[in-house]
Amino acid sequence: MMKSEISNMEEGDRVYSNLDHEYELTSDEVKESKQYHNHSAWDFCGYVYYDDKLSTFVEEVWVYKEVVDIHYNKELDSLIDGVISEYGSR
Repeated sequence: MMKSEISNMEEGDRVYSNLDHEYELTSDEVKESKQYHNHSAWDFCGYVYYDDKLSTFVEEVWVYKEVVDIHYNKELDSLIDGVISEYGSR
């Protein structure tokens, strides 16, 4: 089982929804917030945050209350696109 880092953070606003395919936060807003943000989807739930130590965006992919994968990318939109390409756009 993978280890989640979000238990040490506060929840922020939604960053992206697969329903309307629109970003609700900018990459700067995610970086500055020091919170995790929801990536809403039908087949998974993503939690996105910026890791200052790694200088990168992170998305924990959850399915049935369990972390199944963790993605990393320097760009927020590339991170979201990568998760969508692997787990679906619904």
